[in-house]
Amino acid sequence: MQKILLLGKPKAGKTTLVKKVLAGLAKTAYGGFFTEEIREKGERVGFKITSTNGEESILAHINPTLARKGGVNHKSPYRVSKYYVNVSGFEQIALKAISRAEKEKDLIIIDEIGKMELFSQKFVNKIEEIFTKGRKKALATIPVSNIPLVKKLQSLSDTEVVEVTERNRDRLVSELINKLE
Repeated sequence: MQKILLLGKPKAGKTTLVKKVLAGLAKTAYGGFFTEEIREKGERVGFKITSTNGEESILAHINPTLARKGGVNHKSPYRVSKYYVNVSGFEQIALKAISRAEKEKDLIIIDEIGKMELFSQKFVNKIEEIFTKGRKKALATIPVSNIPLVKKLQSLSDTEVVEVTERNRDRLVSELINKLE
């Protein structure tokens, strides 16, 4: 089964590429989630997670009260740089979206498998299951990094790694649609 990892630096356009690929596929064929920046006054202040059916939560934020766990106003113990990570909010959206896609869809979308997301051991377990035992197609984004799980996924024989850059991201749309149809 086709599993593709889109590898790229921040701002390379990985999420935008995924969205363009999905625009070329039947909406009923895929499910999963996206992570996107939260910007205020032109500044990045956090990230949100959105399922392909529109459910949202804050993934991480510079304001610790916005990156709360279980609705309680307190600092998250999980941090990446200046961002407090909302693991419970992430799990609520990501795990539900992935499970639904596994049951009902042909293609699982995972944007992204990065430091913030990997604070969730449940997510780590699910990703390993999808990429090593899963029978569904998967399209995921990964950062350029030395994260052990990311390196492991890149080394799997049935997983293709595609580097995304500002120069090639538009050309990759049709190539990826053809591979995933």
